[in-house]
Amino acid sequence: MSKISVALDCGQNGTWLDLPATAAELDAALLKIGGTDKPYSIGDYRVDFTALHEMLRGIFVGGNINEVNYLAARLAELPQEQITVMEAVMETPGALGNIAELIDFTYNPDFHELLPDVHTTIELAEHYIYESGLVNMPHQWKATIDQWAFGLNLEEQGVGVHTTKGFLLPTGEAWREVFEANRVVPPEYRIDDHLPGVEQAAENPKFIKSMLAVVLTRGDESAWLPLPATADELADTLAQIGGADAPCSIVDFRAAIDAPYESLHGMIVGGDLNEVNYLAARLAELPKDERSILAALMESPAQITGLPQLIDFTYNPEYFILTPGIYNAENLGHHELYESQQIQMPEAWKSAVDHHALGKQIAEAERGVFTSRGYINRSGEEWQKVFENTRVVPAEYRIVNDTISAVFDVQTEMQRLKDAGISMGDIAEELDYRDRAGDNSRWNDNLCEYNGDELSQIEAAWQEQDNYLATVEKTAEANYNQIDGILNNAPPRRADLTDGQTHDEIAELVPEAAQPPKDNVNEHERQFMCSSTRLRSKPSILGRLAAAVKEAAEQNGAAKEKSKGRSDIDR
Repeated sequence: MSKISVALDCGQNGTWLDLPATAAELDAALLKIGGTDKPYSIGDYRVDFTALHEMLRGIFVGGNINEVNYLAARLAELPQEQITVMEAVMETPGALGNIAELIDFTYNPDFHELLPDVHTTIELAEHYIYESGLVNMPHQWKATIDQWAFGLNLEEQGVGVHTTKGFLLPTGEAWREVFEANRVVPPEYRIDDHLPGVEQAAENPKFIKSMLAVVLTRGDESAWLPLPATADELADTLAQIGGADAPCSIVDFRAAIDAPYESLHGMIVGGDLNEVNYLAARLAELPKDERSILAALMESPAQITGLPQLIDFTYNPEYFILTPGIYNAENLGHHELYESQQIQMPEAWKSAVDHHALGKQIAEAERGVFTSRGYINRSGEEWQKVFENTRVVPAEYRIVNDTISAVFDVQTEMQRLKDAGISMGDIAEELDYRDRAGDNSRWNDNLCEYNGDELSQIEAAWQEQDNYLATVEKTAEANYNQIDGILNNAPPRRADLTDGQTHDEIAELVPEAAQPPKDNVNEHERQFMCSSTRLRSKPSILGRLAAAVKEAAEQNGAAKEKSKGRSDIDR
């Protein structure tokens, strides 16, 4: 029996919940962290079986609590030998990469075979020669087989894969898509349908099958909205949290695409609802193989980092090529050598090729990336910026009208940052860092709550305001020597040191202060005045140039006269 525990997060509070759980147990856990009427999400997990941490994190964190609960219930029914097989399968990149496949594994116990005592090439050869029944020859002759060469050939043919649990190979049985075919969680495992804002699956099957579902919030109230949605469906959802004319924002989401929660968080949370709705509609039209390409791409270092790029991916299905089953340079080299038909050479010579070195060279040349889904590289097609260049959402996907505005207000946020001592240079530095490190990365703690689009909007508004103020002041400032961002302000008044005394009173107390200035000046002042006069009397560059041209002409004329005189003498 296997066990799963998840950490439920609500704001800054969190608690653990052991699965499978009931609706009452979920309520008790939520009451500890803020109540059953608050949005929550899965922020962490614990399991008592071994698997790749990155793989499980993508499955559980931010996942659907009902689906995770269903998985926990299915795993609890598996015998230990099947749990061991599952652990072996999850060591192989690309296998059971999402929760639907993991649930369906429990319905396909005969799809894999695990040889727990086979861990080396020699052991693999011995199993096939002596135990599999596939080598039909007299027993005493089997000792003449080169076991190393035989086992190596089996590995190169890809009959299976070595894991820490043993050698794993397929049995040839067909894989049955029980859960992935409809994504419907049986009612007995749905534990949050009764919560506010979550509709019953029977009443709203679209929620289960939607590509995206987002949490809309206004103040302390929130509600789920499955996407893509219509304007009427949005209005019905907003009516639950304050009315159709109330500002709303996206604070959480669930996605049916296999991508890390963190990579999607920066694109969807706080994003434009029309754009997110457009994305959901585009993703809903993607065939399964293109969704696999997207999942692989989101794992790669060059992953899509912005919502416009994610939408444009759906318009560029042939830009990337995904080759399943290739997870390292060794796999890639073998594939290119034996399967791709790109390398033409006698079969006997191919055994001398270093598969790892070949695969490494190919990956570097193609700038390809190995992911849990397989090897992904560019096809050479040109990327079409359909949405990114215009940022125009088609009318049929625009569900937010002019009366429903987002909570994010550019002018308010810009002033808040100014009050906090943030400069426009700080914003530019943050955007530059995210361009280099990815939009999900953060540099300035004061700007971590803003996504890239919001920071760009603030920067543009800030620049526009600065340009506007400078233009207005230069055209309307009465005191032109006071260009300082404040209209018609006089220079600062000098301090009054007379203590309110009149000129006559000062003259009576200090007679010398009332005397006119003397004609004589000291030697330093005289030298300065003389040098200033010399500077003012110095001819301009143009004047000096004209004089030089005139002087050159005169000298040239004199030279001609002198030459003429010599010619006359010669004659």
